[in-house]
Amino acid sequence: MFSCDMYAYCENDPVNRIDTAGESYKITVNSNGSFSVSGSFTLPTWNPSFWNSSTYVGKANCYLYAINAMTTIVDKSYMQPGIISGKHFSNRTESTYIAKVAYAFLADMKALGVKVSSISTLATSMPSSNSYAIALVADANDGDYHWYRADGGGKSNWSHKRGLYPATQLDRSGKTISDPQKANRCYPECNYSKWWGYFYLYK
Repeated sequence: MFSCDMYAYCENDPVNRIDTAGESYKITVNSNGSFSVSGSFTLPTWNPSFWNSSTYVGKANCYLYAINAMTTIVDKSYMQPGIISGKHFSNRTESTYIAKVAYAFLADMKALGVKVSSISTLATSMPSSNSYAIALVADANDGDYHWYRADGGGKSNWSHKRGLYPATQLDRSGKTISDPQKANRCYPECNYSKWWGYFYLYK
């Protein structure tokens, strides 16, 4: 017998917790469409072998990747800001759409007990050692949004995941992202030219 707790890494719930790479939250979708959220706040790490595997690549979009979460099924309707808190939004073309995206994100974080600081620059001191930065941008034409996250805790080593495509540390130009505000965000499908801002997530 082992004297240590073999399942401490997944809070003694190896069935319902995401454990392969220490991802924070798991949205378990039931056959009737209802869902539950399990897990706890964990600093994200750059682990493409996990996120880009055939098992998991389709179970997180840019938003879930940014908050270090994924679903148990491939269905984008469970991957939008507001899904955790129930603060859904619609009408992507209206002028207040991105503000609603940000509001839904803040409601999700409140539901998870995660603290959020909205900041204007990465020069702002981090609130704690157990925190990391994320960033929100948008397509100025159709309102589509996109999120980035800083891996390893802190505010550098950025990565992102476009829809159900693989996660990457590179921008549109193929350059490593040191700051998403300065990165090339112009893609053939979407030009994320509208900068919304940075957030620090922490406990």
